[in-house]
Amino acid sequence: MNIKRIRTKRDHEAVLGEIERLMTAKRHTPDGDRLDTLTKLVEDYEKGALKSVATKSELARLKAAARATGIKSRTD
Repeated sequence: MNIKRIRTKRDHEAVLGEIERLMTAKRHTPDGDRLDTLTKLVEDYEKGALKSVATKSELARLKAAARATGIKSRTD
């Protein structure tokens, strides 16, 4: 597996599998360094995924509040 940025759910799952395989790697070895790098990539991906979910839910709340008060959007 090449180390690259995680862009999709499939990439995420593949990297998690690789991390699981490397969990017993000793620090400061090639496998240990790979584990550290993959872990950081997963953290970055998950942070971005959670941020995206939060943004979508915030938008949904704003739309619901606008509907409740009778505010129309430009597209309505």
